[in-house]
Amino acid sequence: MTGITTSSMAVFTDLDGTLLDHHTYCFSAAIPMLQKLKSLNIPVIPNTSKTFDELIFIRQKLGLDSPFIAENGAAVYIPLSFLANPSFDQMRSVLDLHDDGDHYIKTFTEPRQYWLMLLETHASHFAHLYTGFSSMSIPEIQHETGLSLEQAEAASKRHFGEPLKWHGSDEELQEFTLIMQDAGVCVVKGGRFVHVSGVTDKGQAMTWLSSIMEVNTTVALGDGENDTSMLEKADVAVQIRSPVHAFPILTCRSRVIQTLGVGPIGWNEAVETILSDSNLGFV
Repeated sequence: MTGITTSSMAVFTDLDGTLLDHHTYCFSAAIPMLQKLKSLNIPVIPNTSKTFDELIFIRQKLGLDSPFIAENGAAVYIPLSFLANPSFDQMRSVLDLHDDGDHYIKTFTEPRQYWLMLLETHASHFAHLYTGFSSMSIPEIQHETGLSLEQAEAASKRHFGEPLKWHGSDEELQEFTLIMQDAGVCVVKGGRFVHVSGVTDKGQAMTWLSSIMEVNTTVALGDGENDTSMLEKADVAVQIRSPVHAFPILTCRSRVIQTLGVGPIGWNEAVETILSDSNLGFV
């Protein structure tokens, strides 16, 4: 298969707590490296729990024109302007893609309403232990996330899953998770919220997109449990130090880079180390 672009390496990155500071959402410490990667024609691909609407805004701020992965691997968006292969449109049916006029879109799961229905059907006795985004007002989402009102509105527009603010104990969360898994629901703990969606993950979406792009080396960076799948499938894995939790345990890797710096400082530090690795051919 002919890829949509040519790159020896692609950087797949989580956003909150990784490329963006956990508390302030600032990314200034990573700007030098973002500029360097652009000069090397290495695409930076957000792979995040954030929504399409959030990512359009954030990618503009970050100066990115590459594909992106939304809602914990639920969908991949490939900007039409990013395509290097004029015959790619003929591959749409083979790849099961649709488009919105600006992006080719690959979805891996059912829409949000389906998962809300399963929550109501199978977890009604847990309802007092969580608050879902669908029942929060925009100011409430703003309060829980620290986002601006405009950003909180974008965060509320989820297409494929439901974030939950968990109020119960870890033991109750474990019980909830088992019940929802029996119903075919994926429950993933992120930096701030528990995410309920289909059985998709960041790793699956990264693998699909890197195959389409014919990338030789995948680098993945993340700080949370919902980043584990892409870290375990990447050629080079980086765990970014978090100010609020320990490094999640990886079970399928013997080697992983763990940063000293927190958030975007650690992100910049790790990518600089990777680019300096002579085995990857950038020095």
